Amino acid sequence: MLNSVAIGYSNGRSELADVMMDTHCNSAQDQSSFNTQFTALMSASTTLRILSLLLFAELSLSATDLYVTLGSTLVLHCIPPNYTEVGEPRYSWTHVPLQDTLAPALHSSSLSISKIGPKDAGLYECVTEGWVQRWGDERKMRLKAAFFVHITESTDLQQEELLDVERGDSITLACSSAPQSSSILITWHREVQSGKEELDLGLESEGGANGSRRIHWAPPNLGPWAIKVNDVTAEDSGVYRCSWQEHGVLKNHTMELVVKAPTPQPPPRCHGYTTPWETCKAENSRSGKAILVESLTEFSMHLYSLLSKSNPSSNLLFSPISIAGVLTNLLLGARGQTRTSLERALHLPSFFSCLHSEMKNLRQELKENVEIASQIYYHAELKLEETFANQSEVLYGSRPQRLSENGERNVDMINAWVADKTHQRIKHLVKSLPSSAQLVVLNTIYFNGKWLVKFQQRKELAEFLTSSGDLVPVPVLYSSKYKMALSYSKELDAQVAAVPLSGQARLFVLLPNTLSSRDLEALESKMDESNIRGMVKSMESVTPETVEVTLPIMKLDISTDLMGLLEDMGLSDLFGSPNLCGLSAEDTYLPLALSDAQHRSFLSLTESGVEAGAATALSLSRSFRSFSVLRPFLFMLWSDQANCPLFLGRFMKP
Repeated sequence: MLNSVAIGYSNGRSELADVMMDTHCNSAQDQSSFNTQFTALMSASTTLRILSLLLFAELSLSATDLYVTLGSTLVLHCIPPNYTEVGEPRYSWTHVPLQDTLAPALHSSSLSISKIGPKDAGLYECVTEGWVQRWGDERKMRLKAAFFVHITESTDLQQEELLDVERGDSITLACSSAPQSSSILITWHREVQSGKEELDLGLESEGGANGSRRIHWAPPNLGPWAIKVNDVTAEDSGVYRCSWQEHGVLKNHTMELVVKAPTPQPPPRCHGYTTPWETCKAENSRSGKAILVESLTEFSMHLYSLLSKSNPSSNLLFSPISIAGVLTNLLLGARGQTRTSLERALHLPSFFSCLHSEMKNLRQELKENVEIASQIYYHAELKLEETFANQSEVLYGSRPQRLSENGERNVDMINAWVADKTHQRIKHLVKSLPSSAQLVVLNTIYFNGKWLVKFQQRKELAEFLTSSGDLVPVPVLYSSKYKMALSYSKELDAQVAAVPLSGQARLFVLLPNTLSSRDLEALESKMDESNIRGMVKSMESVTPETVEVTLPIMKLDISTDLMGLLEDMGLSDLFGSPNLCGLSAEDTYLPLALSDAQHRSFLSLTESGVEAGAATALSLSRSFRSFSVLRPFLFMLWSDQANCPLFLGRFMKP
């Protein structure tokens, strides 16, 4: 109902102020009376040339009841967040508490009360005044909000036990809150759309694995009032409630059963990786051999770089062919990322399917002069793939053999095999073998080449000048008239001598210009695949000449732990959980992982020639009248037949 009307001006605006209405005008007559008076008012406003109509609307609101727990925090909003924006708002809050104490007015759009106490109960009212767009015009409005806050001691919570189960499984629902006495009556219900239905559980004997009921009473050992649901389906999802009377009061225990689809089982670890190594479609091709020897040379130079930096002042000797032989045999069973890592470490192109057949061809080509052998031993528990065993036998010349149950016997068996393949020159490659060892991959190489030009058959002594400046007397090979190729390599900035050997091999000796360790390091830094191949090729065109030669007699026997080296080569994948599914596809919680890697090599440079061998897991200016190698130098035993290095080394001190 319209209460009062007043007309005036404020800030250059025409105002119609204090138009009060009762929001509870329910009758059509009241609404009609209001419309008539409002029309008359609008006419009067026009006469007074009112520029805009401003309407105050006082809304008599019923208070919203709020129940708040003691100690909690309450926030009251004067205007809902989604309400139309109010321009230039002014807020006033009042609080009429139950104790009849008036709270001070607050000028904020929201009221926050923390740690609610009894004194905070009562009626809260907020009045907002401001400009709002209404009926196509900007009008001034008054809005009211009222809240009646009730303080409660605590909140009653409906407790529901949540049970997750996969479809097809069985589950026991226990009426945990019920008394353990068997004298009370328990009923089970399940909530459905139409209300609730009582479960027909029958007798205990009707359940179980061979029973006729899928939902039945559970055996007593699972709880006196428990029920069991066998072969759960999606339709079994819902709320279950067991009820009972206790001292005249109806009580219940509620639980919600959530049925989920079975968790998909991950595929076996070797899923998609168990196929044999692919067939080489271009066996005995020149391109396949060229790829292999180029990769082996790059691999050799990379190994030399890593090993020389790890022991810069020590003698050095290793066989890149032997180390590569172990890794390629392992690569035969590698798949996925492990295969990629091994190919990258060996400087091979990706998916070079002819690798193993080319390794076989290389071994066959060298067999008259260089003996290369491979062997694999495996634990009886390891289920070796038959295809891997067959391919290993065909491509690497030996079928994998089983280890015994005796650790000491296994060590003796491995060392005996190595000693036999190296002509008894390496007898103790393996010192021990852990009981957890599942796989041992071996490779040996043996070479015995005679000097094509003999040295004088008399004992000579000379002084070897070490990098520290010490003079050490050493027995030497000497000839006043020795015919061999000598040259100077611009690429390596070193004197180079090529000493011919039987077996289509040459011993290259590389001598820095000075004794300076800087010159030696500079020479080593230039030893890459391109420079070495360039040096070997250029020495083929050098005409041998007669010179005076002095070479120290060397007998080297060096063991190398390859664990750190393999990691530096990017093969850390072997230390974790390598993908060797082509070797063994069994899916176990303890996959194979590299635990030890050893390399041992020997080289003997004597009056008769060069004898060298290794088990796993070598490198001379212008024309000189004399060539004396009595200071640190590098050497390389190169196979002209294979067109790659067999051994690489560095001689620092006798």
